[in-house]
Amino acid sequence: MLFSIAIFVILFLGGGLYLSANGVPNAFYQISPSVAILPALIWALLMSRGPFEKRLKHIFQGMSNQTLLTMCMIYIFAGAFGVVTQAVGCIDDLVHFIMTLLPSKALLPSLFILSASIGFAMGSSMGVVAAVSPIGIGLAQSTGTDISLTLGIVIGGAMFGDNLSLISDTTLAAVHTQKTTAQKKFSANAPIALVAAALYLGLVVVFQPTVSAPFSTDFHTIKLIPYLAVIVFALSGMNVFLVLGLGTIVAGLIGIIEPSDYTLLQFTQDIYRGFASMNEIMVLSLLLGGLMGLIQSQGGFAPLLQRLEKINTGQKHTQVYISLSIVTIISLITAAVANNVISILIIGVIVEKMAKKSGLSAAHSATLLSVFSCVVQGVLPHGAQVLLASRLGQVSPLDVIGHVGYCYVLAGVGIMVIALRSLTQK
Repeated sequence: MLFSIAIFVILFLGGGLYLSANGVPNAFYQISPSVAILPALIWALLMSRGPFEKRLKHIFQGMSNQTLLTMCMIYIFAGAFGVVTQAVGCIDDLVHFIMTLLPSKALLPSLFILSASIGFAMGSSMGVVAAVSPIGIGLAQSTGTDISLTLGIVIGGAMFGDNLSLISDTTLAAVHTQKTTAQKKFSANAPIALVAAALYLGLVVVFQPTVSAPFSTDFHTIKLIPYLAVIVFALSGMNVFLVLGLGTIVAGLIGIIEPSDYTLLQFTQDIYRGFASMNEIMVLSLLLGGLMGLIQSQGGFAPLLQRLEKINTGQKHTQVYISLSIVTIISLITAAVANNVISILIIGVIVEKMAKKSGLSAAHSATLLSVFSCVVQGVLPHGAQVLLASRLGQVSPLDVIGHVGYCYVLAGVGIMVIALRSLTQK
């Protein structure tokens, strides 16, 4: 059954690489991921056991997963917010304001800090990508920077918050399955995440491209209000739907009130255009959810997890060995299910047993689950964060994942911590 996931990856990524090698322009836009997943879903449907109606029921149950539906709602709220703020002119004015406020060398580091701060306060990486990506896109367009780079920076900041926030679903899943507290997990997690963030910011400052765009001070202060409101709401920890919904309403009201030809009718039309702009990734997400629902109904990862439990609980292993085992299995499962919260819930109980037997603290095992699930989630071309960002920026997901530098640095720091632990145990 897991082969069906490989079918999707081969068709989507392999097809894009093949077309690119043959000189086809915009190669990764030629094969829609929503279509590429259909053969995988058909394969899984044919290979499944049980009555056909029951197999369909499992697909529909997978599509109706609460986490999945939450992501889909964020998609359409983000689409509406992005289209309305662009139509009103909020994005351009905000970018011009930022460029008057900050020196060119501080633009990209500030974008990461903003994303990370909102992510930590909000606890939703999808909310960060939805709210901050338009700023990154606007900065890229105004400065001549690669849009994929600014989107990668936004996703990196979003995953920083998702990993470290005390209220993120990732943290809650990790501490719940490992039987520890968010505060203890934060104490173990913070040094890794903060060191990685500091290193990444240093790399951004040193290697960021030169900004060559003309300096502009032309902006309307009133049009800054929607984004300032979104930032304040997000930093206060407000629910992501309220943040995006209120931001959209404020932007629309400003467009209507300010002397212009923007009308209430156009506002409603822009909201719908925003919804419609997210159709492709919503369809893909629903089909992925259906595929995972069918796979899990047929045993899913159970054989793999049973084998892992037998190997790692049959005898006492070193903490370093267990740590590397946790890193490997959480990375593989996150890559397969494309949802770091679900992957933690799948593997969490077994990891807790492995950690307890080896003497690895619950806070440390929770940190490993959180860190490396976020690392993989942030660089998956079919992950929700990358799909949303690439859709908003109209760029290929593969272009974006090459620029999510924070996740790569975080992985390196995490592995270094495990290596240092091995030295202290000798």
